[in-house]
Amino acid sequence: MREALNLARNNNAVPIYNDKHAESTFTYRKTYMDPTNSSIFCTASRTVWFPDEKSYAVRTNLVGKYRLGGIAVWTFGMENIAAMSAVREIAKSIAPDQVVATISTDLEQIPYGSIVNLNASFKLPDKTPVSALNVRFEIKNSNDTNWRSISVGTTDAAGLISLPVVIGEKSSIRLVSEGSWERDEGKTAEKTISVVPKIVLPLPTSVKVGATYPITGQLFPRVAGVKLSVVQDGKPATSVTTDNNGSFTFNIAPATTGVHTYQLLMNAGPKNPAASSEIFTILVR
Repeated sequence: MREALNLARNNNAVPIYNDKHAESTFTYRKTYMDPTNSSIFCTASRTVWFPDEKSYAVRTNLVGKYRLGGIAVWTFGMENIAAMSAVREIAKSIAPDQVVATISTDLEQIPYGSIVNLNASFKLPDKTPVSALNVRFEIKNSNDTNWRSISVGTTDAAGLISLPVVIGEKSSIRLVSEGSWERDEGKTAEKTISVVPKIVLPLPTSVKVGATYPITGQLFPRVAGVKLSVVQDGKPATSVTTDNNGSFTFNIAPATTGVHTYQLLMNAGPKNPAASSEIFTILVR
């Protein structure tokens, strides 16, 4: 096809584009003479058909129209640069399918160490499910500047995916599908999961009156500088602050015999909701 225009120009022919066949055509006449006798000659009429850039644009548009995998062209080294440019422009203009992703969870606030079940759906705008789609689970908490991928999965025939996950602190979560030339990357909305901290308080069940007992406990997640209030018999008694490992220590020194209760309270903060330990009962003898 690269030499077709030169052939038309050399023979004073004008190519005309045929919409029905999506190709250009021209007819030219050429006279051939006997090299040994100029009185002997013949005139041949030839019709030429060839694809040009418009032809390839029409064919390339079929990829987007019918969701084809692509086109193949035999050029035998005669490709036209303008035609290849037209193919590239059409390829760039074919918009990938938009993937509509939604997310839901069974819980939005969980105790520390508990499992939250994520469910997501990936579909095209016409509600067609996208199956066998690679999906990654991403998370971001207050310490992160970027999203972190911590798990991957694949959608089923209905375009659904379910993931059980354990989240250690208040975090934003989302599910993201891989993008390709035929589909955009699909992202669910961000969902925030709050985690109620766990306060471990190992108290003895029985102590002697007047004695002092050091109590060491643990906060999960392990966060430093968290203030905890110690409540004795329903009344504020003292407060403690966690160290770098989330541990804390305080003393109890019951002054009277009988049954006494202890509990630790933690106020709500930007990273966590309010939390409390169990109410522990101690026999003072």
